[in-house]
Amino acid sequence: MHYNGIMKTIVLLAGGKSSRMGKDKIFLPYRGTSFLEHLILRASEVFDRVLISAGSFEHAGQIRCFLEDSEAVPPELISDIIEDHYDSLGPSGGLMSVFEKAGLESFCVAAADMPDADMRVLSYLLERLEDLSAYPSAPAAVMLKIHPQFPEPCAAAYSGKSYELLQKAAEKGIRSPMKALGEDQILTITEEELKRSSPVFAKLDLKQLFRNINTAEDYRLIGPDR
Repeated sequence: MHYNGIMKTIVLLAGGKSSRMGKDKIFLPYRGTSFLEHLILRASEVFDRVLISAGSFEHAGQIRCFLEDSEAVPPELISDIIEDHYDSLGPSGGLMSVFEKAGLESFCVAAADMPDADMRVLSYLLERLEDLSAYPSAPAAVMLKIHPQFPEPCAAAYSGKSYELLQKAAEKGIRSPMKALGEDQILTITEEELKRSSPVFAKLDLKQLFRNINTAEDYRLIGPDR
């Protein structure tokens, strides 16, 4: 699938510390594979390129070794594994590292601890961002608004404009992509709007599809072997 002749790219954000789980979540067994393998396979059905954002050089090496041994994921499905070379900037550092290494004009992201993230929804966010890119008032990011209080920066699409804002915020020690971009640079897509946009989305439950698996109890409740 292509959008305006540009390869559609998704970045799987795998650089989290997994402190509440006590082990790296991306390698947890899930539906016959692992969180990471499951997401890669699903993403490759919708996107032209799948990148992985790792937490460090060492973490990128661990992911690379894991995928080399994978019987589920062919090597050609992964375009690159990009380590976060910023210290203590959290998701913002990972995003900036992707912009700098991959040289992309835009991409969408999914957190690797959202194993059931719907790739069609993420593709829609990226298409909305691309649709608006020609306008002077175009947003820097399009984020899914799953919860009423705030949008989800790890289920979102980012343009090159967001890189400049992330960089300026990083100089002030701001780690949150939402704080770095500001409300006026983020277009939020609610579940209601998404369902109105296409019959394909009519029966989706975004809270279930885009829930983060943070703890052992969360993991138990999703039934990883189903």
